[in-house]
Amino acid sequence: MPRAGGKTLARNLLPWMIAVVALTWVFRSVEWHRLADAFTHLPMGRFVLTSVVLLIANCAADCLAMYFTFTWFGCRIPYRELFIVRSATYLLAVVQYYVGQAAIIGFLHQRKGVPGWRAAGFILFISGINMGVLILLASVGLATGDLPIAWLRWVPIAVGSGAIGYGILLRLRPQRLAKSRFFAPLFEMGISGHLKAVAIRIPHVLVLVLWHYLSLWMFHVEVPALAALVYLPAVFFAGALPISIQGLGLAQASAVYFFSRYAGGNSAPVLAYSLAMTAVSLITQVSLGLLFLTAGRRLGVREESAMVVAEGTNEF
Repeated sequence: MPRAGGKTLARNLLPWMIAVVALTWVFRSVEWHRLADAFTHLPMGRFVLTSVVLLIANCAADCLAMYFTFTWFGCRIPYRELFIVRSATYLLAVVQYYVGQAAIIGFLHQRKGVPGWRAAGFILFISGINMGVLILLASVGLATGDLPIAWLRWVPIAVGSGAIGYGILLRLRPQRLAKSRFFAPLFEMGISGHLKAVAIRIPHVLVLVLWHYLSLWMFHVEVPALAALVYLPAVFFAGALPISIQGLGLAQASAVYFFSRYAGGNSAPVLAYSLAMTAVSLITQVSLGLLFLTAGRRLGVREESAMVVAEGTNEF
């Protein structure tokens, strides 16, 4: 038992340690008076209003993609319910993104009777498509843009090769994977289902890209549109990694790495942009979560079911 408790403590402390280390590295490259100056010149009212509107639009587009995806899996859920549930799980996602995803798995299990591992397969498919769209958009930007980081030129080739390999796997349908409750949803969708899911997921990702792109310009970081299309998915990916708290530190470090050149080598406005985005996103998510939590609980959103899935128990 002490060993298990030590592992739990280490697992809880590690994300904070990673966030602190990454933030320390970022702040060492910034002059404090320049950071304060970046906030001074921000049109705060326009920034907050734009952020709130686009965050709500992002949630709506996310729910629309989920609505169609669940329907294709034979699990029809009213869009209104999905919007309530997704908004309510934002509060859990503040603790860790994947805890919010686990709460949706619990909802599908309790509300629609979907077996836990199969519901987890639904979320695996959705998460994979979401990441795939980010990589696809970055590849399109790389193929058409003139960008200074040379190693990124290999990304379209790697993405194309990976997509071909994955398509072959879907066609071969190895029995051990295709019959697994966790991986079966991927094979059920097939290649055509994946393409449909990509199409319906693009609006959600584009809203997110638009929000960050507009915010960068409000902080006077003049990023070309194609460059934003390439680098923002990398920033999103870093922020989504489940190894720090809410991507704190990793998102800021990746933003500074990719975007400082568009602020004349000054990392202060880039760091200010990233910190502001994290703050306004956190506040908006908590607000939506609190607003819809009661309605979400009536529909079956339960913190305990989310933690059961997140801890990987055998309840399902």
